[in-house]
Amino acid sequence: MFPLVGFFLVVFVALAIVYDLSESRIPNWLVLVGVLGGTIFNTTKGFDQLLHSLLGLGFGVGILILPFALGWLGAGDVKLLGAVGSILGASLVPRVFFYSVLLGGVCALGLVICRHKRLEAFTQLWLDLKLFFMSRGAVLPQVVGERHSNFPLGVAIGLGTLTAVYVDPDGKWAGF
Repeated sequence: MFPLVGFFLVVFVALAIVYDLSESRIPNWLVLVGVLGGTIFNTTKGFDQLLHSLLGLGFGVGILILPFALGWLGAGDVKLLGAVGSILGASLVPRVFFYSVLLGGVCALGLVICRHKRLEAFTQLWLDLKLFFMSRGAVLPQVVGERHSNFPLGVAIGLGTLTAVYVDPDGKWAGF
């Protein structure tokens, strides 16, 4: 990765984390800057890398579209993973997602312990999943928008991105 791309990625992810922590949202302008920056950086490396960037954008959005449709996370989180995919390309999106989920789980466990949250939220999540799959998606409109999480998933995606790129750049720990 070129130093300029690495600097852009760190600044982009840091801004996303700050916005998610302070405003509980990731602004569209920031996501647009990430997508455009990733596309432009990858275009300079040739058509194949541009295609890889666009696939990363689609793959990043595609991974989180179902949880978004179920109301489990916000649109900013989906767009953030897509923007990260456009910067890094499709091959790194699974590793970023893996570390985002791992670090998100650690953060969620810390929040449960620190805030003394009841474990009913986990039970409700399981019931939502069962209802969705047993009805083959027919109850999706009733589930969407009923619950809103206050968990800053953008922080987990940002930390997962930095971990995937700088802590485990070869994928040895993640296994891929």
